Amino acid sequence: GIESASDVAKLTRMVEACRSARSHAINDRSSRSHCLVRIHRKRRTPNGIQTAQLLLADLAGSERMVKSGMTEGFGKAEATGINASLTVLGRVVEALSKNQAHKPYRDSTLTMLLRDSLEGQAAMSVVVCVSAESQHADETVSSLRYGSRLATVHNAPTVVALKDAAQEAAKNAHAFAAVRAELADMEQRGFAGHFAAGGVPSERKSLLDNFAKLEAAQREVQRLKCRLLETKGRKEDSSHLQEALAAKTFEMHNFEGIVMRQKSIRGLWIEEKPSFAAKKAELRELEAMHELSK
Repeated sequence: GIESASDVAKLTRMVEACRSARSHAINDRSSRSHCLVRIHRKRRTPNGIQTAQLLLADLAGSERMVKSGMTEGFGKAEATGINASLTVLGRVVEALSKNQAHKPYRDSTLTMLLRDSLEGQAAMSVVVCVSAESQHADETVSSLRYGSRLATVHNAPTVVALKDAAQEAAKNAHAFAAVRAELADMEQRGFAGHFAAGGVPSERKSLLDNFAKLEAAQREVQRLKCRLLETKGRKEDSSHLQEALAAKTFEMHNFEGIVMRQKSIRGLWIEEKPSFAAKKAELRELEAMHELSK
């Protein structure tokens, strides 16, 4: 839980350490992922329990891959994923502004996570970050138009009534168990990432080994980022950590490229379905609510 300002600072460092960033032709530290931080607040009273949440969403900007130079490998895959999720968000916003019956939330993990904020009982504010430089005029205009579309979404903030603590805990536990079972069923039906039938055993082993190496490198990069941020916060010399982080980041990007190339081998790997990724995000959200209601 979060009980002090230092807890908030620690959480901020953890989030920053987990965030993916990459240098390209127009930005030396481009965000390669969206960042969503959800803070749950629970207040117990003699009459019941009241919950609330604050969602902070820092969305990566869409980019023209020809202009950024991200036209191949892992960087291209990141840009494609960012642009696709923002496109779905745009379709959801359009559906909300026109009061359409169907909103395509399930077409993207991002929109699944933003659903409560977009059409629930929330108060929503949007900040659009743009550049004043003339060479980025097209991107600035595009961002402002996107912000104008988001401004057409109108919510009706309401105060949530007190709930019975035991009933709320039981409800969250039931929902968590149901989604976990649904996710297991989807995995059995092949919705998760998996090897294709008939793949070469040596290629399978090599990909599994590189999956493990990539995950280890990612964990080490996160650890070094946390240490670097803490060291800078204490105003101590951080040059050795910066060097170590640069070397480990290079190693991580190298493994990303290797894994990307191996997964593209015909007949070796089948990527997870978007619906499976969205369901995993839903499970993580319910898990947090389940823990909060205990």
